[in-house]
Amino acid sequence: MPLKVSDLVAQNPWWRNRDEILRDEKVVEALNKTPRKKYSFRKLENTLLLGPRQVGKTTYLKLMARYLIFERKVDPDRILYFSCELLTDRKEIVEVLKLYDTLFPEKTETKYILLDEVTFVENWEAAVKHILDTSLSRNKVLYITGSSSIWLLKGAEKMPGRKISVKLFMPLTFREYTRLFGSKEVKNIVESVKPVNLSKLDNIKTLYRKALKLSLVQKELDELLLKYLKTGGFYKPVYEYLQRGRVSQETYLMYVKWIEGDLAKLNKKISFLRPLITAIVEKVSTRTSYASLAKNSELKSHVTVRDYIEVLEGLLLLRTFYQVNPSTKTPYYRKEKKIYFTDPFLYNTFKGYSHEVYRDYSTEKPEILVESTVGEHLARQYRDYKTRVMYYQETRETDFTVLKDDLKLIGIEVKWQRNTRPQDFPNRHRFREKILVTMNNLDYSQKYNMALIPASIFLLLLDTHPQYKID
Repeated sequence: MPLKVSDLVAQNPWWRNRDEILRDEKVVEALNKTPRKKYSFRKLENTLLLGPRQVGKTTYLKLMARYLIFERKVDPDRILYFSCELLTDRKEIVEVLKLYDTLFPEKTETKYILLDEVTFVENWEAAVKHILDTSLSRNKVLYITGSSSIWLLKGAEKMPGRKISVKLFMPLTFREYTRLFGSKEVKNIVESVKPVNLSKLDNIKTLYRKALKLSLVQKELDELLLKYLKTGGFYKPVYEYLQRGRVSQETYLMYVKWIEGDLAKLNKKISFLRPLITAIVEKVSTRTSYASLAKNSELKSHVTVRDYIEVLEGLLLLRTFYQVNPSTKTPYYRKEKKIYFTDPFLYNTFKGYSHEVYRDYSTEKPEILVESTVGEHLARQYRDYKTRVMYYQETRETDFTVLKDDLKLIGIEVKWQRNTRPQDFPNRHRFREKILVTMNNLDYSQKYNMALIPASIFLLLLDTHPQYKID
């Protein structure tokens, strides 16, 4: 069915009355949160925002519209918001812009085009390329969001010759969570300690010295981390927990339904999801293979398992880490791998999904969630993490390795236990620089060139790649 002007008008009520943006459901909800997440919108340029469902992408676009209208004093009819979820092909995406231009042909100043959830429209990439290559993009700033990054996994991270940046809109890191929900004292100390990318770290002792400063507020940081393990960085469960002291079953189920819906849009069998997720939940933090997961999930084919895991990675729900070849410093792609969820809330959700019992599982095996969280934060240091963050296997396993810019490996081990010692680090002889992530111990071992850093502090010390930073 062809698009009509009324389809655009219905989604842009501020064209009639600029105050309508203040009554938008997403805007009202965001502005009423305490504390409130704020965006600066300092640099507005053509941007593709990819992130999992319910992470806040639509709210971000609506807050941008509000900012443009009331802070930048942009005429409301120079702002087009359109949800593309009901569109069926790339031509309809292009038609949205053509129809909009016919509505306001006299507008020559910059227009802001906010296209929401385009990535499930077939051949959406071609539509975006067409827009950028033609007069349709003239005097326009495009913000395009989507929930699937499968396109990225195919290696098409950038559109050659097209001026558009790619950003990953992910759940809050623990540093972002702390800056939003910590006390004033904690926020001030965290702001005073600049995060680092481990690949560029001059020496381990530098990291230890930064950790010492954060240790002044370690008690509160530890408390914040335990809450983070319950809710992760997704706004809805975070605020729900703050208000009610728990996350409702309805919230867990809402995320499950979104994920099942997205799989259906990708023509995947929903019936395969539960057995596979159950197998993955049981193998989190341990080495596994596609064949083993196929056997444990009764999906029979390791090819099917690999396909579904790649799709779940594309939906930004899973991370796969490979074993490092110590000679070449590259991944063994064919050997056993480790699979983690990208956020603690997803682990809790999928654990509930596997048993049909939705609740907080963070206290049952917190060591798994802490290790998963460390892995995710290490991954977010890089544009492509798979060749930079791996794990090491000898007689024993070292949880993670980070490849530095000088092609040396840092060994990282997570030990969620009391009274951790340097001797608890496996394969110490293999790494010149070592980090032992602990429950509460903070120390530096000159003998082993090893920093022992509590998890709550270590997570705060890790910087993120610019593609994860949303202004």
